[in-house]
Amino acid sequence: MLDYYSKKIHVFAFLAILSFANQSLMAQNTQAKVNQDPIGLLIDARLGNCITCHSIPNLPEPHGNFGPSLKGIGNKYSFDEIKQWITDARQIHPETLMPPFGSTNLYNPISAEPILTQEQINLIAQALAKLK
Repeated sequence: MLDYYSKKIHVFAFLAILSFANQSLMAQNTQAKVNQDPIGLLIDARLGNCITCHSIPNLPEPHGNFGPSLKGIGNKYSFDEIKQWITDARQIHPETLMPPFGSTNLYNPISAEPILTQEQINLIAQALAKLK
């Protein structure tokens, strides 16, 4: 009788490990998709998180109003200018409170990695440049 329950516990433990591994792989796959999706980057709190401070047309509510609306930003700034705002807005406006998403200069002394990669910054800038 003890062997029966022991086997059940082992099977249960094995299934729990498989379930955890599957969830972990699914989360990694989802994160990889978000990392390559400009909309995902705009709304993901771990990455760009633009909607926390900015109102952005055609994105789900809620939107922030701390920063300026990004409606029509493609008419106001070029792709390269938008890219610079995202990378390190302090180069354009030294008193800005916008985090430098592509720079670690004076921002995060704990990590040598920027918040966003250059590829992610390009994706976001391309998406925002289309907002005309």
